[in-house]
Amino acid sequence: WFKGLPRKTQVPESSSEGLPSPPHIPSYHWHPYTWYGGSADSEIPIERVHEDEPLASRAAQQAIKDAYHLPALLKPSKKNVRGFKERIEFFLGAPGSGADLHVDSICEPILSVQVTGQKKWWLMSMPPYAAATREAARDNVRKFESERPDINLTIWDFELGPGDALLFPPGFLHQTEAVGDTCSVSASLQFRHPFGVQYIRDFADRLLFSKENSFCFVEVWSVFLTGYYRGFTRLQKKVWRAVRRSREEAALDGAISAEVKQMFYGLDLDESGSVTFPEILQHLRAEAAAISAVDEECVEFDEDLEAEDWFACHDLDEDGIVSSKEYTETLKHIAGFYVRAQAEGA
Repeated sequence: WFKGLPRKTQVPESSSEGLPSPPHIPSYHWHPYTWYGGSADSEIPIERVHEDEPLASRAAQQAIKDAYHLPALLKPSKKNVRGFKERIEFFLGAPGSGADLHVDSICEPILSVQVTGQKKWWLMSMPPYAAATREAARDNVRKFESERPDINLTIWDFELGPGDALLFPPGFLHQTEAVGDTCSVSASLQFRHPFGVQYIRDFADRLLFSKENSFCFVEVWSVFLTGYYRGFTRLQKKVWRAVRRSREEAALDGAISAEVKQMFYGLDLDESGSVTFPEILQHLRAEAAAISAVDEECVEFDEDLEAEDWFACHDLDEDGIVSSKEYTETLKHIAGFYVRAQAEGA
């Protein structure tokens, strides 16, 4: 298959020339497990879960899992083990192949490990948006680049060789191309902790208004941002109920403030006006127990580590407690963007 592909030898030297043209050959994307029941413990015949997608045999799946371990930077939590072992993906390609600029619609950090060959990367943050968009971030960036060629949008560009690894957070645009004289093989893995919660907090408007990552605020990030499993869903319902007859900005702002205040009261178990680590941990354990009673698979977080993330997000002065002011300042800011994004069709 590789022998029949044409080669491309010209690769931009640096980001000073802006983003290169898309690679003219797509890399081959393969994952040995299906995420829809085709694990080694599944009763589904994994070899034929998807007619158009080859999957590894059970023996090959186990051999892949046995071939690597969690790196030292990852805590051996149940979600890390599950994500790192069950969601490995491989990207294979001849020189000149790669992936066009894109954002992955996933909510976890990505660790890309170069197994063999050389791969060039272009990496950049999500562009700023004034409102929710249904266009892909790639299209928005390409449009901006054509309209303002004097501005270099690329943040990083570099090459990975065998044994090199790249770690980047969700919501980052990236483009790749295999370079050199040999085929490129890389593996991408996902994990849950540690997590760049302050990045999510500070880039919330870009991520909420994006096509690719807005859903993460409800499905994955809600716990460390709000302290509740479906905190943003709850907030939106309460806010729109309060302003159903009046869509004025002042009424909306007041409704958001009132609900954020009530959400903090639910976390402040001793009613002291601030939340300590034991309090948020106790709350999240109760939250997880309530969810598990309905559907254990819905608990997509480890309570102890999620409590650490919640603190990292809201303890703005890093004094070991989260005051009502800190929580309100953080969540009201994000909640305003969330309600706007939903109203605009995100």
